[in-house]
Amino acid sequence: MTVTTQKPLHQHTKICAQCSESFTSKRTDAKHCSNACRKALSRENKIKSNSLTLCVGHLHHKCPDSKHTSSKEGRCPDCKRIHNHFRRYPNSKVGFEVVRLIKRAGSLQTFETLEDLIYFERLIKLRSGYTKISGGKVKNDYDICHKLPLVHPEFIGLTSKANLFIGSSLLNQKAQNANSYCPDWEGEEFFHLIHPFELDPRFKVDVNQSQKAIMNLMLKYFGSDFLDHVVAAAYQPCNTRAKIPKTYERHAEDLPTVLAQSLRNHFGEEGSEITERLLRWARAESDYSVHKGCPYYDPEPWHAIQNYLQTNDESVCAGFDVSYDPKTARPAYDKVQPEE
Repeated sequence: MTVTTQKPLHQHTKICAQCSESFTSKRTDAKHCSNACRKALSRENKIKSNSLTLCVGHLHHKCPDSKHTSSKEGRCPDCKRIHNHFRRYPNSKVGFEVVRLIKRAGSLQTFETLEDLIYFERLIKLRSGYTKISGGKVKNDYDICHKLPLVHPEFIGLTSKANLFIGSSLLNQKAQNANSYCPDWEGEEFFHLIHPFELDPRFKVDVNQSQKAIMNLMLKYFGSDFLDHVVAAAYQPCNTRAKIPKTYERHAEDLPTVLAQSLRNHFGEEGSEITERLLRWARAESDYSVHKGCPYYDPEPWHAIQNYLQTNDESVCAGFDVSYDPKTARPAYDKVQPEE
């Protein structure tokens, strides 16, 4: 019986070309102690040969990690993602509405804080769910209404939570045309405006100003938090050429449902009793009912509810003093189940 003995493997001591640390290897031509050092050295060689360039960053900010990239734009993946989201924002459905409102107001100061902008974006998305789609066309029956008008000869109405609600576009247009609501400049509810002499000229916006210039002003006005919000929201550009199939049908939400949500947003949890009382009165006065999935009601009481939201005038609701008992009252505006 023959016994075969394996020859001892020779270990060669080498110096790593990247980290200059000594290591042992079976190969005589080994140059790196690990794959990490091999890749790092290869990357440095590419930089030296000008195949990689330093990232130019996003917008007016430098790349936080000082990364290198081989892309034609000269941006690393992280900076490219931030830059693209910022560029796409005004072309999205939400961003387009925001830019249009800023142009109407003539100043970025219609938004006091970034929270006001985020609330306005939320209302835009909420209103899109109320719209009617029929025959391939979209019909907006509801507007985002300002209690104090956005455009007024003596002031600019703020776009804030306390000054916004969703209501009938027809009634909103009549209120704007009449221009009958002039505040007495007294009371807490009239603080949701800004006078022309209080406007900062740095944040004034012209109607013909480009979207890019307005976006740069918004970044300067809101700060880096606005950029973080745009990246987190990741709004996609809307395709204006896309056609809605004519066979697709979607009914508009009825006015009581929309105004009920607006009342809840207006009063909040603290004023839930007032909300319940107003909705019970409107439902009783309008004789609200649902038959075969279709709501039937007299619109006049609900018009009074919108006028109340618009003016904060309790006298527009004749039945405002309806008794309310939280223990025996029905829940505030729940959709009536269809009759069998």
